[in-house]
Amino acid sequence: MYKRSKLILGIICISFLSIQAQDRGSFGVKGGFNLTDIRGDSDNDVRLAMHGGGYVQLDFLDEVFLQSDVLFSGQGHNARTSLDNKLRLVYLNIPIVVGYRVTDQVNVHGGPQLGFLVKAKSEFAGTKTDVKNNFNSTDIAFVVGGGYEFMDVFTGTIRYVRGLNDISSSINPGTRKNTAIQLSIAVKLAGFSGL
Repeated sequence: MYKRSKLILGIICISFLSIQAQDRGSFGVKGGFNLTDIRGDSDNDVRLAMHGGGYVQLDFLDEVFLQSDVLFSGQGHNARTSLDNKLRLVYLNIPIVVGYRVTDQVNVHGGPQLGFLVKAKSEFAGTKTDVKNNFNSTDIAFVVGGGYEFMDVFTGTIRYVRGLNDISSSINPGTRKNTAIQLSIAVKLAGFSGL
């Protein structure tokens, strides 16, 4: 009888702890604008591009969360003069950030990002050329930013994305790294109480 009571009490405690440990979270869509450039290309201007996709956020505590996005992201740079070329890169980016809610509405977050090159075009004098073979297929970056949640559905976010690896392939070597400032609006589609 004593062993059975200990077993039942142990099962109740484990059940209570697992219920308490279940992650709460949400998922939704997000999109916005990028101001992008490539460090190492000194004679170019920033490019205004768009990004969009979805996100999943897991809340571990009231203040701490983990969020992963899957975003198609326009990157590259614009020409400074008519003698320069425009570079249009499209990545499928997957940032995974750890966030901390400073208040109920304000958060700060940061973490790694893995990007997969989808498309690369160079434009000079109106002629577009596929230059995907001149670039590595993956990009590794670090993301840091902040967000503001409002109306229980929307989150406005600003992020700085700094590339860590050379995006040029061995065909066109150098020290070219992606960089971006992202402005986003996320819309929560649904929340969930456990996994």
